[in-house]
Amino acid sequence: KKFDLGQDVIDFTGHALALYRTDDYLDQPCYETINRIKLYSESLARYGKSPYLYPLYGLGELPQGFARLSAIYGGTYMLNKPIEEIIVQNGKVIGVKSEGEIARCKQLICDPSYVKDRVEKVGQVIRVICILSHPIKNTNDANSCQIIIPQNQVNRKSDLLASVTSWYQKTWEQKARSLFPAHMMPPLILRQRVMTLKTSIRG
Repeated sequence: KKFDLGQDVIDFTGHALALYRTDDYLDQPCYETINRIKLYSESLARYGKSPYLYPLYGLGELPQGFARLSAIYGGTYMLNKPIEEIIVQNGKVIGVKSEGEIARCKQLICDPSYVKDRVEKVGQVIRVICILSHPIKNTNDANSCQIIIPQNQVNRKSDLLASVTSWYQKTWEQKARSLFPAHMMPPLILRQRVMTLKTSIRG
C-alpha cells in the first residue's frame, strides 16, 4: 500500500510468489518475504517450466528413496509390526514397544491415531482429486503447476490450492486406464476430508 500497489498485485506477490497461505505476513518485517520470493525465482526454470518438483511415478517414490538412503547408512526397517506401547520417560519419547521388543529412538514421528491423548484438532482440510483427460487452461501446458486462489478473493481464512500434475509424471494414467473403461475416464472426482492435527509429543 505504501507503494500504491493494487490488491491483485499484493495478492500475487504474497501468495503466488512468496507462497504465504494467509495475509499475516503483511504485518511482519519484509525480510522473510523477500527470501521467499528469491527462492521462487531461483527455482523457476531450473528443472523445467515450473518451480515445483514432483517425483516421477508419484509421491510413493519419496519414501522408497528414503528407504534406500537409510539402508546405506545402517537404518533398520521393521514392517507389519504391531505397536503395543510408546515408551515415555521424563516427558520424552525414548522408544516403541512391539511384540515384547523395544526399539529405542531419540525422536518419534507417527500418525496421530497412535497418540490420541496427546493431539489436538486445530482445523480441517478438504481435499479433492480430479483426473482429467485434458490440460488445464492457461497453464501453458506445464508438466506441473500450482493454482493459488488468495483467501480474500473468496472470503476464506486461508488460500485455495490446486496442485496439478500431468501424464509426464506417470502418476495415474496406466493404472487408471486399467481400472476404468475409456468412456469413463474424463473426469473422475474423489473427495476426502482429513483433519489437521497438532501433536504435543516431544523428544
